[in-house]
Amino acid sequence: AGFPFGEIVVLSALAKGADTLCAEAAIETGCTLIAPLPLTAKEYRKDFDANDLPVFERLLAAANDYFPIPSAKTDHQAVPRTYFYSQLGHYIISHCHLLLALWDGDERDIQPGGTADVVRMALEGLSAKTLDKAPLSVIQLVTPKEGAELPQNLLTFNRIPEGRKI
Repeated sequence: AGFPFGEIVVLSALAKGADTLCAEAAIETGCTLIAPLPLTAKEYRKDFDANDLPVFERLLAAANDYFPIPSAKTDHQAVPRTYFYSQLGHYIISHCHLLLALWDGDERDIQPGGTADVVRMALEGLSAKTLDKAPLSVIQLVTPKEGAELPQNLLTFNRIPEGRKI
């Protein structure tokens, strides 16, 4: 598939759920798939159960590139595991122009580095500008959990104002 106005690069940590869905869509449509990981691939594999690990392995093999965030030199035993997921969230929002968040919008259970936390970081301007200084836009596709009521507004768009200080 050709993109007449430039290459589309999808950043995905290949986690179960929305990350997997977006990574598969990127591959299917011919986008470049880059997989920044919260840990080394060897250590990250421990976060997948037996059913999800083959999907992760397939997507990792199909990615154009993958690498750990932060550096592989960081001792994963000396730092809480959630630190690595938060660092990954910071990396992603500072390296993208559009953050597509497939999320139910529930802010009651914010896990460090999870979708709610990454959206919060983006909207609060913690990494409000991408590397090329373009403003970051956030689009949330509301994805309710199974059995939950559908919200009235299924698509929300929020653009971080230019000039917002970090």
